[in-house]
Amino acid sequence: MGDTLAFLVVDDSESVLHLHVAMLVARGHRCDFALNGCDAILKLSACDYDGVVTDNNMPGISGVDLVRASRGAYKPGELPFFIVTSDPRDAVTDAVSGLPDVEVIAKPIDDAKIARILTVTRAARAARHASA
Repeated sequence: MGDTLAFLVVDDSESVLHLHVAMLVARGHRCDFALNGCDAILKLSACDYDGVVTDNNMPGISGVDLVRASRGAYKPGELPFFIVTSDPRDAVTDAVSGLPDVEVIAKPIDDAKIARILTVTRAARAARHASA
């Protein structure tokens, strides 16, 4: 299983996207990326990821919409989503209320938030492998 995690990082801002990818890669993890929700859905259907880090405010498909569109393909506990937003956190939290395995993270992402993403993702992967 190894300690390297595989993430899909989604953001319509290339500079923010590359920053989030760089923070995860610097810690030894593998990242794929998408610049919009449509591409993210295609990548989620084609590849296995341990976690998804997504912006919320994107043209077309928001981060919340991405979570909703992807949930049918995964059982609870299989794939954690981290919605990164500069929106009022309560509004986004309310939008994902009742959806399992979703955490809302306020921008900007820092080392403590990356550590939280890694901890939750490792736990989800361990649970997924234990039930396999």
